[in-house]
Amino acid sequence: RSTTWAGVSALIGLCSALLGYALGRTRASRKLHDHAGRWSLATVSAEQGVQHQQGSLADKVRDDFPLLKEEAYPSTPLVYFDSAATSQKPQVVIDAMDNYYRTQNSNVHRGVHAMAAKATDAYEGARAKLAAFIKAPGGVSEIVFTRGATEAINLVAQTWGLQEMKEGDEIIVSVMEHHANLVPWQML
Repeated sequence: RSTTWAGVSALIGLCSALLGYALGRTRASRKLHDHAGRWSLATVSAEQGVQHQQGSLADKVRDDFPLLKEEAYPSTPLVYFDSAATSQKPQVVIDAMDNYYRTQNSNVHRGVHAMAAKATDAYEGARAKLAAFIKAPGGVSEIVFTRGATEAINLVAQTWGLQEMKEGDEIIVSVMEHHANLVPWQML
């Protein structure tokens, strides 16, 4: 049995490119600009594995992720769908993280020494670049960084959800949702 979807790999790549852009890396932002809007079609089947159209955005973006050069099994390319647990990093993000640990490693918003100021400036600079890139109407005040999807969903449920949801309102989720996107809404 086969399942076909458009753009899943492209969406993952675009999100990673967005992160790379926010970190100030031009290679990722160029890739995002060059390929935005060009979606590819991929097919997954138990018999044949993943098949991408040749030259698709997915093929181009895949090259940016070192781990995706590995094989799941001999002659079987790795396909990684567990990004809610751990997202794979494109090389541009790995390079930015390496640079951070080599040149700016300090607590953000927690110190007055030079390294803390440098780390805080880089962190807030990424927030400003991201706000400008997505054209956030409220600017940097609309950009909230969290440690991951679970924390972000809980934050939305416990802030917006508590304030805006009323008796009888419904949150609609699919049967494919991760546990982390079900429990916060059930607890409202």
